[in-house]
Amino acid sequence: MVKSSTTSKKVESSSSSASSALEQVQSLQQALLSSSDLNPLSDILSLSKKLAKANTERTPKQSKDAAIALHRAALVLVRSMKALCGKDRIPFDKDIDKDGYILSYGAKASNKQVETAASGKAREALNKVQNWIRMRWNETLELLCGLLGHEVEGLRFEALQMLVELQTSASSSLTRIVAAASAAKASARNGSGNKKDNAGGAPESMLSTPALWSASPWRALTLALIAGPPSLNKIENGEAGTRHKVLRVESGVPEDVRTKFIQSGLEEYDDVRFATLREISHALHKPSPSVAGNTQLRAHTLALLIQLTAIPTTADDLNNFLVEELSIPPLGSAGRKKKRSKKASNGTKNLSVVDDGDSDEAPEEEEDDIEGWFSDSDDERTGATAGEQRKAADKKAVGGLGAAARSASFSNKRKRRSLLEALHNLSAQRSAFSSAWTNLLLPRRHTAKSATAAGVPANSLIGGDLSLAATHEVLVQLHAQILPHLTKPTLLHDFLVSCLDSRGATALLALNGIFTLVTKHNLDYPQFYNRLYSMLDASVLHMKYRARFLRLLETFLSSTHLSSTLVASFAKRLSRLSLRAPPAAIASVVPFIYNLFKRHPRCLSMVHKEWDGDRLNIGPAGVSDPFNPDEKDPLKTNALDSSLWELASFGAAAVAKGNSGGPSMGADGASVVPGEAHYLGSVTSLARILAEPFTRERYSLDDFLDITYATLFETETKKTLKRPARQGDAPRKKYLPALVYSLPGGFGAGGSTDVINCNKVDIFPSESGRARAKESLAKAQREEEEEIKRDFEERKRKLGIQGDEQDEDEEEREAREAIEELKREERAKKRKVDQTGTHDVCAILFSFA
Repeated sequence: MVKSSTTSKKVESSSSSASSALEQVQSLQQALLSSSDLNPLSDILSLSKKLAKANTERTPKQSKDAAIALHRAALVLVRSMKALCGKDRIPFDKDIDKDGYILSYGAKASNKQVETAASGKAREALNKVQNWIRMRWNETLELLCGLLGHEVEGLRFEALQMLVELQTSASSSLTRIVAAASAAKASARNGSGNKKDNAGGAPESMLSTPALWSASPWRALTLALIAGPPSLNKIENGEAGTRHKVLRVESGVPEDVRTKFIQSGLEEYDDVRFATLREISHALHKPSPSVAGNTQLRAHTLALLIQLTAIPTTADDLNNFLVEELSIPPLGSAGRKKKRSKKASNGTKNLSVVDDGDSDEAPEEEEDDIEGWFSDSDDERTGATAGEQRKAADKKAVGGLGAAARSASFSNKRKRRSLLEALHNLSAQRSAFSSAWTNLLLPRRHTAKSATAAGVPANSLIGGDLSLAATHEVLVQLHAQILPHLTKPTLLHDFLVSCLDSRGATALLALNGIFTLVTKHNLDYPQFYNRLYSMLDASVLHMKYRARFLRLLETFLSSTHLSSTLVASFAKRLSRLSLRAPPAAIASVVPFIYNLFKRHPRCLSMVHKEWDGDRLNIGPAGVSDPFNPDEKDPLKTNALDSSLWELASFGAAAVAKGNSGGPSMGADGASVVPGEAHYLGSVTSLARILAEPFTRERYSLDDFLDITYATLFETETKKTLKRPARQGDAPRKKYLPALVYSLPGGFGAGGSTDVINCNKVDIFPSESGRARAKESLAKAQREEEEEIKRDFEERKRKLGIQGDEQDEDEEEREAREAIEELKREERAKKRKVDQTGTHDVCAILFSFA
């Protein structure tokens, strides 16, 4: 009873606090509106943190009330921050740390209010106020980024929209702050007031200052999307810097938030895409302390980048910007429109783009801006801190000849573009895309020092490993969605080669990327066809990506300039693999080989071949097959000297026999013999195309690649059933596989039905199989010699010749030896028939009428 009363008191207390939270938010909002005092912001933030924390004791209604109060509080905070941005009271010109929060130092533009303060106390007070506002901004950002992982879907979407709104206000404020500082410096330098432009609008310094993009809050938002949102249970007080570490939820944001951001941000706005790709490159290249130990960083980044499909391909595609000031291209840029003058919309009507006389028809220069925009050193990147810049200056000052060389190299480089110029430049946009993907697919490794600081094993990959499924997802999209937009696609050569060496489905999916680099980007990979041939193992026709592989293989072997020896090796290998393949795979292999032979007619010798007039096949039952299945080089397998006896076992041999003048399959009951068909009738019917004249130009492979067990079952069930056999009708013989008749002494050979002592079927020739065949041949030859010797002794006895006495001249002896040789040949042929069976499909070559 005591426990229940205590619990009820807790519920009542929680209910009252939840119901009063909305009233508290409303009262604090009124306090902000009624005075210029900003202290209620701290109270709202404290209340928001309390409401955002997970509480399992809340009922569904209480959770709903808390979410409503939290949403109202977030709206008040965002409106207050936007108002402060409008008055330029937030110091966006200060340095931004690696987590996207404003630091207390490193102002790039002087604060006009602080500089004009009359006394030191007033200046100190203004600095304190500015620092307090900065911390409340950081605190608000951390709260909103944390709400991206909130359990309520509506709150997640609202938080994302609020962050985007803050980005537009922050960027506009930063542009005004930097422009005002430039105007003040120009005024002090000229000793006069700002000059007005011809239209009597903004000062010339304002017009000459390019629009800027604020790194805060965008860096914080990007890291929340790729590294995980800050934990709502441990939101800090707004401090920022190297010692401050954001505690993140490594599971990442929900998929709906990521999808919403991609659809309404990355896919729609050019500046959003460029800034996000830039922040992703920085995070992967040199992560912040809160991200360095995150093992899901690369996985979450891939989930974001893989859905990015709206990549600009022409300068005209750069036409939609989130920040209005950035929509106006800089003067003389290659990306401006062909009109001589174009007015901006809404609040930027006084700004215009004037044609400076350059040709608009000139093609845009193709450049690689990766080194300029995404340098390996932090001191070279835009927004480097004052400490990083000082270190860079020290390095350059004590460099000797090395410093001189670096200085000369830098002077030879093209002047780096401003952010506005980069946004309107197609090559810079492609460079941002390239840098993000190369940093993702070619990650760096932790040093011993960085691994210790991040709490991960030394030499581990920054951002963790990509799963096998994630790697497959990249490889599926690589050739069409990624490689065409990279500035240097060959940089991914190592990644693709490592995937190719992994074998299995990973190697199969990497083929298309490698082939694209070889054919379109002049990559030298001389062992490509050797590696492709080695992928034809026993599993390739059983994999999920079998249809994709056969499509790629058809493309790789489509050139008529390929060696017939090479093509024959692939055909023979596929023929051998089909013996163990499912029916759907065989249905794809048969038309594939048909098309291959139509394109390379010299390989048709594998379909009909004779050895010394003997039509017996060169499979295990006859002479040794010249094809070497263990050879890794497709030019040395001797496949062109072999034949496709494996495909004959599926039903084509009987058709070939009918075309040669004998009874064809299905003509009568006697002609349907064991070993002349596949167990599935549709496969048998398809295999017969190889026994007919090659009059058809080619088969569309797509008609066969999508065949599955389900489609085969549907085809069989739709067939019309034949009438049952009536009394007096000849019994129908069932089709049996031919493989059991392939070896000497096999089950069924010579009428044998011994299933214990018969030779086991050896589809892929082995040493033991060859030894058995060799021993069987030697035994048969000994029996022949003994029989010949007995015949000779019997002849001598009949003629009355005693001992070694000879009673034949030279002509008689030659005639006797000739007769013996003919008998040997007849016995050899009879022996092959007895060993393999009378109707061995594998012993009948294809032939045409």
